[in-house]
Amino acid sequence: DAWVQGTASATIFVGAIMGQLSMGYLGDIIGRNKALLFTLCLAFVGALFSAILPMGDATTVYVVIILCRFLLGVGVGGVYPLSAIKAAEDNSNDGRKPNAVESAKSFFWQSPGAMAPWFVAYCLTYSGSSTETKWRLILGLGAIPLFFVVCGSMYEIYLEGQVESRIVKPKET
Repeated sequence: DAWVQGTASATIFVGAIMGQLSMGYLGDIIGRNKALLFTLCLAFVGALFSAILPMGDATTVYVVIILCRFLLGVGVGGVYPLSAIKAAEDNSNDGRKPNAVESAKSFFWQSPGAMAPWFVAYCLTYSGSSTETKWRLILGLGAIPLFFVVCGSMYEIYLEGQVESRIVKPKET
């Protein structure tokens, strides 16, 4: 149907804009690492669910995919402000001044990630898999690297908590 292509294309971008506008603020409230973990989880769930949940008639399949891609868009959009400031601050030279070069390097690696689905789709074109298997793989394979990034972020937050618990705070008098 005509509504599917326009809605599906626009929905992920609307989600990305909403993520960019809201997740930076969430980072100010709960901390950048926790907000980044949250936004990565949204992206992971959106990618995974868009591949495994759509079932039924065509309209139901498209509605579920569109909703999941919106969730993915919010997650991916939220990664932009949080990852940029995290890369700049974590790699600062003197602990105060952000390192713009390190921030730029983190954004460079988004290009191969953006090209990966097209490469996968090209490779799947020549496979003997069914059309349904192909589109589910294209939509869901992005969840695999996200899973590892989520695990790494959880580990970083865990380590951060371990360091904070070892800091001896002065007694109040």
